[in-house]
Amino acid sequence: IYSLCYNIQGDSMKNPFIYSNDNKRYHTWNYYLKNHYQCKVFKVALNANFTCPNRDGTCGVGGCTFCSSLGSGDYAGKASDDLMYQFEQGLEMMRRKWPNGQAIAYFQAFTNTYAPLHTLKETFQPFVEREDVLALAIATRADALNDENIAYLDSLTKHKDIWIEVGLQSIHEKTAKMTNRGHDLNCFIE
Repeated sequence: IYSLCYNIQGDSMKNPFIYSNDNKRYHTWNYYLKNHYQCKVFKVALNANFTCPNRDGTCGVGGCTFCSSLGSGDYAGKASDDLMYQFEQGLEMMRRKWPNGQAIAYFQAFTNTYAPLHTLKETFQPFVEREDVLALAIATRADALNDENIAYLDSLTKHKDIWIEVGLQSIHEKTAKMTNRGHDLNCFIE
């Protein structure tokens, strides 16, 4: 991996902020990735054709008000396309901008742990096995993480970095109800 990456050492005299490569006053995700992997890292957004418990009637219908009709996967591939095809297309596009950059397979659309364990394994394992994938980022909901799924995701960390994105749009129950989130703060905390 390191041989494919470029040197990120820069002139620290131009940047007064020690946890930023781009003059931000805060520790950015981009800064973390560049320093962790020693290269430019980008996400390749994927649509694994999952659904959501707030769309299929399990805890609600219509989805959350902050989620688009594409399950906030507006920049992910088409659900009808094979995941590897989506990845190759996204990788090609990102490499036009960052030829030496490395990829995180980003399962972005809908709730990416809301499926039986065998489906999760079929979905994630091919990307764990790819040498050109640094890590997996998996967007999900707090109410779609059970012990079995968490144990499986934890087992993947022996092979790749695994990032779980669990959104918390508000700590306030009134706001959660207004946005039709479908679960409460305690679920997120647990």
